Amino acid sequence: MFDDAYARGWQVINHANGDAAIERLIRAANAATEKHGPADRRTIGVHSQTTRTDQLDAYIELVILDANPIEVPREALFDLEVVETIKEGETIYRRDE
Repeated sequence: MFDDAYARGWQVINHANGDAAIERLIRAANAATEKHGPADRRTIGVHSQTTRTDQLDAYIELVILDANPIEVPREALFDLEVVETIKEGETIYRRDE
């Protein structure tokens, strides 16, 4: 599913309920990203409140978003920087380069 969607430039919204399912989401997104290169896909993992702390780095690196609120330990967000915020298709913040 990820390979086909990423090849077409489509967004993936995936229900991944539980840490094992989230691991499969991460592996599939990573494999498709390696094959098709990085892009602004905005992949979403629904039910990410069950994400293990050791899985958060992959979420950040692959830019997998959560459709539900998630509490992330502050130390897990390592060097995350917001460069742009888009709401309803419009840029509402862009970091000065």
